[in-house]
Amino acid sequence: MCFPAFVPLGLLPLTSPLKRILSLVSGSILGTTRLRLRRKFIEYLRILDDAIARSGLHTTRLDTTGTAVPDRVHVFAPLLQPDFSSPDKKNLKMQVVRSLARLTRPILTFQRTKATISNEDHKLRQFIIYDHVERIYTDLKELGYRDNDPLKLADLITLDQWHYNGTEPVDAAIKLLGIREGARVLDVGSGIGGPSRYLAHKAKCHVTASELLPDNHRVGKDLTSRCGMTGSVKHMCGDITTTKLGKEEFDHVVSFQAVYYVEDKLRLFRHLSNSLKPGGTIYFEEFCRLKDIKNSEEQAALDFFLLCLNTLPTHRDYKTMLEKAGFDVTVQDISDSYREFTHQRWKKWVEQRDRSVRLYGEDMVNSWLKLYVTARNLCNEFGLMGGGRFVARKA
Repeated sequence: MCFPAFVPLGLLPLTSPLKRILSLVSGSILGTTRLRLRRKFIEYLRILDDAIARSGLHTTRLDTTGTAVPDRVHVFAPLLQPDFSSPDKKNLKMQVVRSLARLTRPILTFQRTKATISNEDHKLRQFIIYDHVERIYTDLKELGYRDNDPLKLADLITLDQWHYNGTEPVDAAIKLLGIREGARVLDVGSGIGGPSRYLAHKAKCHVTASELLPDNHRVGKDLTSRCGMTGSVKHMCGDITTTKLGKEEFDHVVSFQAVYYVEDKLRLFRHLSNSLKPGGTIYFEEFCRLKDIKNSEEQAALDFFLLCLNTLPTHRDYKTMLEKAGFDVTVQDISDSYREFTHQRWKKWVEQRDRSVRLYGEDMVNSWLKLYVTARNLCNEFGLMGGGRFVARKA
């Protein structure tokens, strides 16, 4: 049975090959020339590839017909390969370390054969996208805030909406679901709590912010406390599919570009249905596949964007799953807004690159730009990915 998973280091044989990779981080490359550095990078890719194969886990991807076929680590190497032409040798070595570290994290799609994956390892799956969680504090300092200063929500809103199009989707959820004062709302995949805080403030409702990753959860709680909103926003951390939400506990559920991370989406929707009161509603916006994959370039870009997921559902796929979970569903294709957003975000980051490097460092900025270029290509050049707005009512 083939399903999305990933390979944390704890599942791989560390007796020899991967210890050689890990030793890289402790300084074994410090005396190497640029040419030898390139050769070492390629060598370690091969070592990682062999170690994965011997561990009983096989890398796979979907071909253009949707069939799972064997793949190799080096397919993903160009997406994470350091810039070996860099004149800064010290920075180049750090790029090699970061690239190899990330190649041993959940950036591939795997078929599990005999290993088991722990809940702690599961929390690593969004590492690349969310390795910038502390960036919010740098941005707040740019606005003049010091550590632990009380925060104005109006300032924070400009920084903490990690999904596309800022607060517009949250306003749409309030309107389409009819969220009223005093309502109980669950925010699935709340990140650092941006949508939850804005929703609680705008609609005067009570929001439970559910987040998988501990670092996001920690920062979200801190920001909510500094805004003085602990009475209206409650944070909880854990896997939403196994968290006890209570029966008929919520009036509404919202989610903004988080459902696609969940492996068993039908199970999620049934779990959410059980937590909703009779007639309760769901609003979520999500990435959707618009067409079949045509070539390896499109496949590689989608694999990089999804990190460790095998497929990206279509609008129809999401609608069918919601209906199976007992919801009446309406769907709106918002792909045009995703095309515009991804293009403008890429353009802005290119224009402001010098400022961003000053604030966050060149390695981090380059990582984000790779992700932003990939998203722009998927939504624009390839026309492979778009967006969907889903409103569902418990039947």
